[in-house]
Amino acid sequence: MRPVGRLLSGLRWPALLTVLAVALSGCGSYFTSPASVLAPAGPVAARQLSLIQISLYIMLGIFVIVIGLWGWAIIRYRARRNDTREVSRSTGDSRLEILWTVVPLLIVIYLTVLTVQTEFYLTREPNPATSLQVSVTGHQFFWQFQYPGLGISTVHNLYIPVGEKVNLTLTSADVIHSFWVPELGGKTDAIPGYHTYMWLEASRAGSYFGECAQFCGVGHYLMHMTVIALPPAQFQAWVKSMQKKTSSSSAWALEGTRLVAAR
Repeated sequence: MRPVGRLLSGLRWPALLTVLAVALSGCGSYFTSPASVLAPAGPVAARQLSLIQISLYIMLGIFVIVIGLWGWAIIRYRARRNDTREVSRSTGDSRLEILWTVVPLLIVIYLTVLTVQTEFYLTREPNPATSLQVSVTGHQFFWQFQYPGLGISTVHNLYIPVGEKVNLTLTSADVIHSFWVPELGGKTDAIPGYHTYMWLEASRAGSYFGECAQFCGVGHYLMHMTVIALPPAQFQAWVKSMQKKTSSSSAWALEGTRLVAAR
């Protein structure tokens, strides 16, 4: 059995490295995916990513230090042949105990303060006078966007001006949905009979993929959306063109609803 055991032992590391390589190969496209949180395009997503990165760097630093000390201890205090030195009778070091108690405490305090500051920043409602107000309603299985101050409504596509805060009021017409545009911010649930709030802002023009992040039925896969960020002048032109078609835009929204339901 010994040759078999040596063979299995020799294959262990290659097998582990192969599994790790296969697992990591699926991560490459995540950085370029239309649903990547690693490519923030607005202050909300950037602030959230910053908090995640700081926490990750601290954890990686602690991991490296602990593994380094562990490896050093294994090599430094390993058993040696013909070693007749007396084993140390030391039972501890108060300075080290204070150090590994105080340092983690300071790290936890720092992360707590940083998290609370980020939470306050993200939950502070933008000034209604200087922000765009949009009502978002989740349906099975599509998103509807209403602009109360502009008198227009869209389905599937949310148009916003670049560089302006957009205050979203979310609800649902049926079951719980979850509004999520990864490049612009974290998800917020849309709950029937209840209103939730979030805000987002696009720092540059472009189209940003979004979806429902809460399983909501057999047509859940249909609940995609696109946030289209336009330069302010183009956004105003789009608003005027939509307002001219107020009567037809309502019919278009209803038609879009039927198309989605039929799918």
